[in-house]
Amino acid sequence: MRLTVATLNLKKGELEWGRRAPWLLQQLAEMRPDIIAFQEVDLRIDQGNWIRSRLNDLLHDPQSTTTPYVIHHIANPREQASLEAVAVMTRRPVAGHEGFDYLFRNRVAQRVLIGGDAEQLHLYNTHFHHEVGTEHDAIRLRQATQLLAWIEARSAGAPRVLVGDLNAMPGSPVLDAFGSSLTSAFEDAGLPPPTTTLSPIEEQSADIPRGISTGAVLDHIVVGGELRVIDARVVFDAPDPKHPGVYASDHVGLCATIEVGSAAQSARHSPEAPPDFAVRRTESTRMPRSSDLHMS
Repeated sequence: MRLTVATLNLKKGELEWGRRAPWLLQQLAEMRPDIIAFQEVDLRIDQGNWIRSRLNDLLHDPQSTTTPYVIHHIANPREQASLEAVAVMTRRPVAGHEGFDYLFRNRVAQRVLIGGDAEQLHLYNTHFHHEVGTEHDAIRLRQATQLLAWIEARSAGAPRVLVGDLNAMPGSPVLDAFGSSLTSAFEDAGLPPPTTTLSPIEEQSADIPRGISTGAVLDHIVVGGELRVIDARVVFDAPDPKHPGVYASDHVGLCATIEVGSAAQSARHSPEAPPDFAVRRTESTRMPRSSDLHMS
């Protein structure tokens, strides 16, 4: 089973979401990932379902048997429950979905079991604590320890991918904690890591702590179990050509193409070129009308 898995922090409905949304949709329509995980999904405007609905409209083809996207949310468990969520959107069959509460502020993780009985992928999505400082590093490390224990309990030995905004740099104790059982998708594919996961509009974001530079790598895809990473790359990193300065979010995204199951092991012995994600533009990938951007 071959899958493209992506991740993006949406930055809620802030930073001119009405201008960012069409550009994000256009890129999603071109990329068509099998699975995309979102962080900071704004439930006040039902942002995740808005993206799902508009993307399905853009990709609709009466002649196609392609399954439309569905989305699964885990919301803030305590104060400001309507503010934001993590969510996984996919067009692959889903065999299970559950959440994990770190019992700290509003941080949660989710697991989505993708595939059928023969081949399955355990997809984990999370957003770690964001503040800067030694005491906050300790909080992230505690979250990583909790998450790893949950992953081990739910999917020990199984193909698994963890994605999200971990607010931790490579080489930090948080990422080192994953090293025992999870590997960077870029490393697994033999590719250089990203140089940053913050977009040029991050300076407009009040939530980016001072002391975090534009060279920070805070978002990650890490993998474990019987799978092979074919390709890994940065996505959502280009500005809208029609509106310079408009990006999909204050973070860029990451995307990995993976092979899951028995084919993953045999495929390791027959290298191939990374897939071409470009698709021919059709009427079904039209840009949304301005009226499409009204969210109530």
